[in-house]
Amino acid sequence: MVGLPLRTHRRLKPQFEEWVRSLAPALNVRALPSLAENVPQIGPAEINAIRRNASEGYVHIAVVPCRDQGQVRREFLFDCRVAILDLPSDPLGMPWEAMLSGLTRFMEFEERWSQSIAPRDLHHPLLLPPPSFGPEREVQNYWKTCDTYRDTSTLTTANNTLQRVRALHRRMLSGLGSFWLDCRRLRFRIDPTRHGRTPDERQGIQRHRFCFPVPLGFHFDVEHEDSGVFTIRDQVGVIHTLRHANVDPWGSLRGK
Repeated sequence: MVGLPLRTHRRLKPQFEEWVRSLAPALNVRALPSLAENVPQIGPAEINAIRRNASEGYVHIAVVPCRDQGQVRREFLFDCRVAILDLPSDPLGMPWEAMLSGLTRFMEFEERWSQSIAPRDLHHPLLLPPPSFGPEREVQNYWKTCDTYRDTSTLTTANNTLQRVRALHRRMLSGLGSFWLDCRRLRFRIDPTRHGRTPDERQGIQRHRFCFPVPLGFHFDVEHEDSGVFTIRDQVGVIHTLRHANVDPWGSLRGK
């Protein structure tokens, strides 16, 4: 939970810590209050703290409603879950019962999302890079469809969409194994060697994609079905013309 005014955090800290102790051992919860005393606020220092926590596996982020909530979502989009808590409009006078209610609803939905949508292995379609992989029109931007909140009925839509992505794009060939084929006939195949690590990865920093811990060096080998030249867009929107690309789940080209 992030962004609670420091004054409210101090007042509710005993109840919060007692609640955390009552949770199942597998559930780890941290409070990251705002540095501001009287208003919910998330600035650069808080963003850096969220990033450090995420690298340690705290990837379901509950945000106290504030003007900075959009920045948190943009920073961690598709890596972590960023949900806006349903809380009273007055954070300073908020009773513990209201916070507990908001946190409980958040955790219940996140548990359902984790069970039905979150990646469980490296062959999950949510690990494909949105800038680079071209889905068929009927599942266009399925990553956004699966980044759903609050309404449990949307989980069925997201699950059905994932099944359709698999049906449209998953392939298997003798001698090549399994891979993903996008709408431009580009093959995205997992590279088992995991070469071309980023500086952060060489330092052992763990990154996540849809809350799944991505192994260091993980990326896709990308080639056209006809082995010809193709174009591919990277994570910052630059279009590259290549015969072979090493692309990670964020759309970063490695070892170009």
